[in-house]
Amino acid sequence: MADLNELLGEELFNQVSEKLGDTKLIINDGNYIPKQKFDEVIGSKNEFKSQVGQLTSELEALKKSAKGNEEFEQAIQKLQDRNNEWESKYNKTLIDNAVKMEALHNKALDPSDLAKFLDYNELSLDEAGNVKGLKEQIDGLRETKAYLFEQDKKVNNNNAANPTNVVVQKSLDEQYQEAVKAGNRTLAIALKNKMFNL
Repeated sequence: MADLNELLGEELFNQVSEKLGDTKLIINDGNYIPKQKFDEVIGSKNEFKSQVGQLTSELEALKKSAKGNEEFEQAIQKLQDRNNEWESKYNKTLIDNAVKMEALHNKALDPSDLAKFLDYNELSLDEAGNVKGLKEQIDGLRETKAYLFEQDKKVNNNNAANPTNVVVQKSLDEQYQEAVKAGNRTLAIALKNKMFNL
């Protein structure tokens, strides 16, 4: 990827650098997650984690004081059920966010479209909070449903003057046709718009 100096040219780069001073400028090369998205994910995670932690401590306190008291035992059971519900929501949020992050990292055209093809029953959280089975499923989709991902154009530079040696992965038109066949209208519209903007 070209750096900012190459993109802007020497004169414009010097003007921009002078105006920015010590401020750093980050160019999106597709390998980082925007801070806003990251903050949303962390916010959701922390909210659910806080709820689960609070309910767990309430539950433990009630268990200690409720031995032998039927009314307290029913209250504990309700809290236990509520705690399990929040823990389930927390785990689902972690998995959903991991799917979005992994989709963005793998340059999916639309993370929501990609998520429709995942088998969530095969995804689980390990003790460290990582989603097991996600990478394997996305790698499989990259092979079987390549139209869900940005396609890299590869050019053989050895004989660039000879157009027969240029290798290009699926064209936008081919991706569009696959999306139409798959019934993915959102992706088809996005690809059609992309073709019109070329």
